[in-house]
Amino acid sequence: LKTIATNETFLEGIDLDGINNSMTNITTKLAGSIQLLVKDSVPFQVIGFASVPAIQFADFRSNGTYITVYVMWLHLLFNTIIPFTILLSLNTAIYKRLVSLPSSLRRTTEGNLRRREIRLARISLLIVIIFIICHS
Repeated sequence: LKTIATNETFLEGIDLDGINNSMTNITTKLAGSIQLLVKDSVPFQVIGFASVPAIQFADFRSNGTYITVYVMWLHLLFNTIIPFTILLSLNTAIYKRLVSLPSSLRRTTEGNLRRREIRLARISLLIVIIFIICHS
């Protein structure tokens, strides 16, 4: 920022109090277009350019070890292997538990419920297997 004297000729028609604490562009005969910043009724000329903020990758993002470990292996482990293992093992445990129930329940009205639960467990296990196939 460069302080501008308030008696400059190009500031004569400008109400500095009206644009106080703001920035504006003005055109002068001598300097051409300038950016004028008025802070507490003191005019400043903005010199140079303001950098535009941009999103950039961190330096370690280009590191080969980071890409191999974090992007590839940890992503595979936490987003694929662990969830699939949990889904598959829990659904298999449910299915095995339902199959191992005593067969005396088959003759009662609870037998229909048991067969329905086994069928639902098979469907659930099949959904997990299809999910694994689609994501591999």
